Parts: sequence; C-alpha cells; structure tokens
Amino acid sequence: MFSTLPEKTKAVLIALLLLFIGLGLWLLPTRHPEGYLQELQAKEMSTDLEVQIEEVKAGLSPEQQVEAQRLELAWHQSSEANRTAAADTLIRYWGQINPAVAAIFAKKKAEETHKESDLLDAAQRFLTVVSVMTEEDKSWAAVEAAGLFRQVLKTAPQLLEARRGLGTALVEGAGAPMEGIGMLTEILEEYPNDVETILRLGHFSVLSSQFPKAVERFQQVLSIDSSRSEVYFLLGDTWLKAGNQDSAKVYFGRYRARLPSGMARSSFDAWLVEIGTKK
Repeated sequence: MFSTLPEKTKAVLIALLLLFIGLGLWLLPTRHPEGYLQELQAKEMSTDLEVQIEEVKAGLSPEQQVEAQRLELAWHQSSEANRTAAADTLIRYWGQINPAVAAIFAKKKAEETHKESDLLDAAQRFLTVVSVMTEEDKSWAAVEAAGLFRQVLKTAPQLLEARRGLGTALVEGAGAPMEGIGMLTEILEEYPNDVETILRLGHFSVLSSQFPKAVERFQQVLSIDSSRSEVYFLLGDTWLKAGNQDSAKVYFGRYRARLPSGMARSSFDAWLVEIGTKK
C-alpha cells in the first residue's frame, strides 16, 4: 500500500525532528521509552489513513472501485445481526487487493466488537504486511500490530499467540528489538518445542547475519517436525547468504524434492537458474 510517505507527512516528521534538535531536547523528557519515535511516526501516519485509502481506491479499476464502495456502504448500513458478516466480506475483498487496507478495516472491526479473536486477526494482518513494506512504513504497521497484541494481553496475559506476536512486532519495527527478542526467548524457555517461535528467532538470526545460529534454529525445527518442508528452503537460503553454495544446493535440492511436480517445481528451477544455483 504505502510505498512512500505522503510529502505532507514527511514534511511534518522532518519539522518535528529539527525542532527537537534545535531545542537541545530540553523540552522533552530526559529519557524516552523505546519506540518513542516509532509511535510518533505511527500517529502522524494514522492522521492520513483515510486520505491514503482513498488514493488506493483511485488506483483501482472502475469495477473494483464500485465493488469496494458497495461493500463498505453495506458494512456501515448493516444491522447489528449482519454487521460481522458484512465486515468480514469487506476485509476479505481488500485482502485480495491490498492487505494493508484489509488490516485497517480489520482494526476498525475489532474496535467495534472488542473481541479477542478480532483483535488478534487485525494484529496478525498488520504483522504480515510488515514484510512487504518499505522501511518507512514498517514502523507504522509494526506499531499497529504491537498495540493490538497489547490489547489482547491485557485480558489474556498468557496467550501464546499474542505474546509471540508482540515480541515479533517489537523486533520488526516497533522500536524495541532487544525487548522483543527477550520475549521470544522467554517463550522458548516455557515452550522449548514451539516451532513458530523458533522459526522467528531463526529469521531474526539471518537478518543479523548470525548464520550458524539461524542454521541451528532451523535444524531444531526439523527435529521437532520433519514435515515442515519450507525449512529446507530456509536452510538453503541461510547457507546462500552465508556464502556456502555447496550447502545451499543440498538444502535447495531437498526442498525441491518435496515440491509437487509441475508448475511449482518448474518455477523453483527457474528461480535457481536466476540466482545462479543449479538444482
């Protein structure tokens, strides 16, 4: 969705930062909590959300615009009995076109229902779009996800999905990466075989170029659940990033062997050729 921030938002953010520097930070608290600037950016972006949604709509085909408008109107005009179904239809539609807009509508639904399941759904949607956003927009999505996960944890403080999600959001862009890693590590101490948490820690090890640790994490996943065929790809990709083509080929080969013959395998073969790694 938001490949670049609007010029107005950029100008506001730059002006604020220059103001803080010019005042020598003396008007601000002595120490800001982690994620302060990310929260500021998220608030600035939130003021322009409706404008940006309209801009996205303007880029749709005429047929898509009509359908999007119809579904949104149907949701706003729906009775209490039909409201959830109308919201779900609208969110599903945007999920196919623009997942970031779908996340925004999912949040609006959660703010109406206050249901744990709706808050979790919205939080996960924001967390999912983090990986496809620019660096500037990642903070917005990660902070939105973190806020929603925190709402869930207020009433369900031990809910594993929310704890894992909050830890991930803090690392991904919500301004407190070490706190997030600590939360994920704490989960593993309680649940040593929690595959999803191990995968996320492995992913973050790759991002920080801790390749041996990433390999250890991914191997751990396979020892717990050997059916997770995508882990062979992750291992191949990790070794490739580490500069070990021989090991990368081994794991890419194991991943390929688990792909169904046909389009999936031929597409993967084309990708291997593209990156210069023979199957």
